[in-house]
Amino acid sequence: MLRYKSCLLHFIMVVMRFVIISFAVITCLDAVDLPSYIKPCDLTDPNFDQCAIKSGQAAIPSLVKGDKKYKIPSLLPLEIPEIKFRTGDLHIKLDNAKVSGFENAQIKDFKFDPRKQHLAITVYIENANLISHYNIDGKILILPIRGDGAANITFGNMFLYLLYREEK
Repeated sequence: MLRYKSCLLHFIMVVMRFVIISFAVITCLDAVDLPSYIKPCDLTDPNFDQCAIKSGQAAIPSLVKGDKKYKIPSLLPLEIPEIKFRTGDLHIKLDNAKVSGFENAQIKDFKFDPRKQHLAITVYIENANLISHYNIDGKILILPIRGDGAANITFGNMFLYLLYREEK
């Protein structure tokens, strides 16, 4: 079993960031063409953040199925053809990765400042699982590491802190 989690966790956070930011942007827009599973919140409402959490949580079951119109990929499971990363002298490659568990995501906190265009979201995922074929080659300190086989990586009790700031 591959236990190298930090790079994979970063990758999963990038995917979740894309989905959550997509949801947040869609929710905050005052647009006519919203998907039926997105309930917009009024930016002038003093309880806007709570409305966004409620709307976002209600939308997760639909969002994880994907939405081609809004270019949101299916997360049941999320299929990734190849993941490569390197740290020092260690090279790791994952092929045909399937990541599951996003359907149980819980939005714990949502803060949006429309004047500064800052968005902060906290998402909790109790269990996420990555199944893939791995190839690892390199060394840690002076110890050679080589392997090839099935990877089954479980992430438990993840809190993802997603920050978005509009650059002007």
